[in-house]
Amino acid sequence: MARPAILLSVGYANHIPLYVEAIVKAGGTPIVVYPGLPKSKIPTQVDGVILAGGDSVHPNRYGEEYKPNVPVTMDVVRDDLEWAIVDFAMKRHLPILGICRGCQLLNVYFGGTLHQQVAHVGYADVHRPGKDKDYLAHMVVARSGRMLSIMGSKPVFVNSIHDQGIHSVGIGLKPTVFAEDGLCEGLESDDGNVLGVQWHPEAILEKQSHAPSVFRYIVEVAKTQMIQKSTILNVLPGSSPLVPQSSAIRTGP
Repeated sequence: MARPAILLSVGYANHIPLYVEAIVKAGGTPIVVYPGLPKSKIPTQVDGVILAGGDSVHPNRYGEEYKPNVPVTMDVVRDDLEWAIVDFAMKRHLPILGICRGCQLLNVYFGGTLHQQVAHVGYADVHRPGKDKDYLAHMVVARSGRMLSIMGSKPVFVNSIHDQGIHSVGIGLKPTVFAEDGLCEGLESDDGNVLGVQWHPEAILEKQSHAPSVFRYIVEVAKTQMIQKSTILNVLPGSSPLVPQSSAIRTGP
């Protein structure tokens, strides 16, 4: 069976092989896009989308400016591209997984807001511990939704590399995973087609069994979309289903 094509949006500082490996192991074919890609060149023959981690979403996206004593890290070119990617995915009803920054961008896209520095607003100082990327920093618990079925009901350890965090949740999303200090660590849409996690599952695939399950979920939903699309195409005269390549494809400037 053909593997679903997964658009993977990254930044230039991302450790991209970790994401590629996670998608391939889950059964998908990653198509990697970089900041600076013209919006008209966004790959359309895809079955799902993953937004990788990276620099902070610029606060002007949710009506704020950077606050004093907050690290100013941004990639407004990437913000712009990924906004267009989510637009495209929503119009096509494609499944979307947001990881760390990607989770935050999804929340802002749907009208939510962010804490610019979670340590400044009363949350525990464990969300950016300054350790290796696979360091298990704190525990989270899934309380409802698809994340409950993916992760189970017991608290599990995750890694953590973020300054920003979910403040108000976007319209049509619900918080489903929480850290011990109450910070939202995962959210999703009612239909499970949009999923966001605040940690980096791609970096702990071998450490935590729930990590590969996150990627398997989004790839399986994408595969369902691919099969449905293929079925429709097969009943149309002169049409043929999309068969994506089996290796990662780089698309960028």
